Amino acid sequence: FIFNIESSKLCQIKVSDASHMSWKTEYQLICFCVSKEYGAAYHIIDTTKGSYQHILSNNLTADGHPFCAKDGSWFVTDTYPDRYRIQSLYIYTEKDKTDHRLVSLKIPLIFSGGYRCDFHPRLNRKQNLISFDAPISGVRSLVVLPINT
Repeated sequence: FIFNIESSKLCQIKVSDASHMSWKTEYQLICFCVSKEYGAAYHIIDTTKGSYQHILSNNLTADGHPFCAKDGSWFVTDTYPDRYRIQSLYIYTEKDKTDHRLVSLKIPLIFSGGYRCDFHPRLNRKQNLISFDAPISGVRSLVVLPINT
């Protein structure tokens, strides 16, 4: 459910296990959740209508930490380490409905469990830099990556 403080209305969203999300527009969220039609995937959720739309991607198939651009036309997100300890950073553009891997790092085993280092990508105000946490040379570090959008 989502509560709209302007209208004082409660809107039911028919998804489950909603996890990390980011505002795409004033009334839309990018969210990793489970829907009946598509299963676990990224979705665009309309918070006024309770509807959702599946974001089709071959690479963004697991929970991550999305962060949307101001205009909502693209977002960056991370992955958790896979079975080979590879953790990645992606950019997804809605216009061409494609994702591109920007970074792929092999994460040392010491960064597991309570010491895990999620990337948590963020954009600067000009949206030409992505910052994210990453274990570099065995040390939790802040990485800044220039991008062209």
